Amino acid sequence: MKYSWLLYSILFLILLVIPVTATSTVSIEPGEIASVGENTTLGLVLNQTANGLSGCNISIALDNPAIATITVVNFPAWASIQDNSTLPAQSVWMNGVDLQETLTGNLTNVDLGAVTLVGILEGTTGITLTINALDDINGTAIPATALPGTLIVHGPVVIAPTANFTVNTSSGTSPLTVQFADSSTGTEPFSYEWNFGDGSPNVTTADPVHTFITDTQATYTITMTVNNSAGSSSTVQAITVNTTETTNPPDSITNLHNTTYQQTLITWNWTDPSSDTFDQVFIYLDGVFQANVTKGSGTFTAVNLSPGTMHTLGTRTAGTTGLINETWVNHTAATAPQKDPSSFTVTLESGWNVFSTPILLAPGHSQFSQIFSAGDQEKIIQALGWDGSLWYAAQATDEVTPLYAFYINVKEGEVANATIVPSTSISSPPARALVTGWNLIGPAPAYEDGGFSPKPIEDSLITIEGDYRIVVSPGLHQPGWSYVQGGASRDLLPYKGYWVFMDHPDTLAGFSTTPL
Repeated sequence: MKYSWLLYSILFLILLVIPVTATSTVSIEPGEIASVGENTTLGLVLNQTANGLSGCNISIALDNPAIATITVVNFPAWASIQDNSTLPAQSVWMNGVDLQETLTGNLTNVDLGAVTLVGILEGTTGITLTINALDDINGTAIPATALPGTLIVHGPVVIAPTANFTVNTSSGTSPLTVQFADSSTGTEPFSYEWNFGDGSPNVTTADPVHTFITDTQATYTITMTVNNSAGSSSTVQAITVNTTETTNPPDSITNLHNTTYQQTLITWNWTDPSSDTFDQVFIYLDGVFQANVTKGSGTFTAVNLSPGTMHTLGTRTAGTTGLINETWVNHTAATAPQKDPSSFTVTLESGWNVFSTPILLAPGHSQFSQIFSAGDQEKIIQALGWDGSLWYAAQATDEVTPLYAFYINVKEGEVANATIVPSTSISSPPARALVTGWNLIGPAPAYEDGGFSPKPIEDSLITIEGDYRIVVSPGLHQPGWSYVQGGASRDLLPYKGYWVFMDHPDTLAGFSTTPL
């Protein structure tokens, strides 16, 4: 035992002279893509090799293939032989061989090449590397560890709106009709609210037309508010309305009555006043200005109404001097209920419409090619659906189901008719899952009194109460408006479509059942 100190000393010296081999690793740079559709290039690196490098074969795979795709492989300058698997793809192998023996000796941070990736969907994915071959200058395998990487794809940047609008005139004589045109900037879609400063109801379309009526000179402050998911902006302009003094306004119309009883329109007739200064009748439907009817006509027809609904026509007369009779003459009438529950006809007007079915459709009548006849299909330019994040082109064989809606563009000057044939099978009320963000929905009210009637928004969306932030009616052949919970109630119209922004995922339920 007296020699043990000598043995320990010799062992210590041996450990000092034996080299410690560090671990070799192959890694890929972490990456970020600023927006879907853009790309980034990530390099591959061998951190060290003690005896050069003759070649390598590395596989690169995305853990979540939905996030991005690999489009390009870039080989390093030393790779005399270059080969890789087919691109684009969610995984690729790349093989490089150094025939010139340029990589020798003890090396660090050796460039193994790079891959270029294009973002497809907002999110994060891991990148897995697999070392298929990694040989030193003698062809001996280099023991190495493959380190994973990470790729982040960011969503599009939503720019808050800056409200702005133009007018075709900023002054004139009462009644003054002004065309307002939205020119706001920022990221669409927007929701709008217009306050015309004259006590009339606010309007939620992008480019409203409003008539200012006064019997004294007045200046109205018009306030436009624009919203999107990133914020809100308001702007104001002034409209000056003048009037010409006269002795008396014209008398009111008389004998206002409806002359029709149809499902989608009401025609009213009346007798014009005999006042010398009488010029025209201002027409309002359910409180919303519709038209100026000049003297001698005595009739107005409201179209595109829902069956079995009540509507009030309001009138005021105006004279040639601009003086307005402040007395309202009103009449309320109803459209006829839907008579035959075996089928319903929905007319889509020229331009963009938002279309939905309120009821489960019968087999053989549920696809686009079955809902629209061959002749009506010729009138349709495009049909688009929304999957919660992207638009897609609807196909002829796609099913149309309750609570879903589609944008349909009809040729200029044409109308296309959709035939809704309810299922005769027993079915429960419909339901669909809504995702966080924007969802395009169609109402599904219960069948009653021979048809499907408008339903207050609070009742229609009762199953997602508390989880949605705003509802927007696009204003494409339907009233345009926006609604937040606690605001003035709106009706969701059957056969139409609406945007709902969800703060949290939830399930929307409808109320229609079959058979009728």
